[in-house]
Formats: sequence, C-alpha cells, structure tokens
Amino acid sequence: MEEVARIVGQIRRHWPRVRILLRAGSGFAREAIMAWCERNRVDFVFGLARDARLVEELVIDLAWAEEEASRTNRPARPGPARPGPARPGPARPGASATSAGPPWTAGRAGGG
Repeated sequence: MEEVARIVGQIRRHWPRVRILLRAGSGFAREAIMAWCERNRVDFVFGLARDARLVEELVIDLAWAEEEASRTNRPARPGPARPGPARPGPARPGASATSAGPPWTAGRAGGG
C-alpha cells in the first residue's frame, strides 16, 4: 500500500487533477486498498481469480463464450450486442468489473 501511495503522490505533485486508474490482479482486491483508493480519488479495477462462486455467477456468459468460440474459431468477446440478460453493476461505489472499463468511458465503446 505504501508503494501505491508513493507513486500516486508523485503523479499528483506533477498533475494534481489527473484521473488515476489502479489496475491490478486479485491479490490486490482488499478492503484496505479499495478504501484508500476511494479516499484518494483513485479509480480501480481488480482482476478476479476464477472460483466456484464466480463461475456460478457467470455460467450463462461462459457457456455463450465457449459456444461462440467453437462456432467461429476465434475468442469470444461479450459486449452490448450479445443477447442475454443484463449484468448488474459493481457491488460497491468506485469498484468496477474488469469488463466494464473505467467509469469515465461510460456510454462509449468499451465502457460500462
């Protein structure tokens, strides 16, 4: 956490109003880091390790992706054109799923 604070401090000294996005793996998805980011105007996106609960939540999307990849022989990319139920937004303010994109891209291609 100290290293993130040091780097953010250096960036803010030079560009005080810049929007910062911390992107990290599931090992960083901890309450203390998320709370620090929220207090310090740092947006964040954390990857999630695959687990049984996550797979259960995404079973429809995973089945679609597997079928689409088999049909087209290319990686499947879920997006707004893909039929199916809408997914709920992030569970907490400031958090975002990796597929949603940063909050400032909302309403644009690749955004949530």
